Amino acid sequence: MVVMRPGSLWGALFCAAPMFAVDHPVTATKERLWWMEPHLQAAVEYYGRPVTLVNSGEPSRFRIYLLPRFETRSARVLYEKATGRRECTRLELWDPQARRVVVSLDFVQDTDEYTRRRAAFRFMELVKRHLHSP
Repeated sequence: MVVMRPGSLWGALFCAAPMFAVDHPVTATKERLWWMEPHLQAAVEYYGRPVTLVNSGEPSRFRIYLLPRFETRSARVLYEKATGRRECTRLELWDPQARRVVVSLDFVQDTDEYTRRRAAFRFMELVKRHLHSP
């Protein structure tokens, strides 16, 4: 005769729960991306759609912004003189529920497409790493 303890049935269900879980796509709203949008879309496709990009105004889990890194020109000049680096643009993945930036990437805003594409792919790599971390 097999005796079942009260917690054993729940333990079995808990172990089987990942098999029955529904994988909902993570969505991110494209907010003020301007010239980075096609590069980010290509990066999403390349990394196997870690997020689904939706248009501004639609409900989503995250928001992606393209922002200047410094609010004033004098702050940017001081940073460049102190460090010798020119990162003046920032891509951010904003979590409105937690009210914080979860992923950010600072990069140099150049006119060539290669630099923009490389920044978009690096940003999406960081997003994928963040979403798949425990």
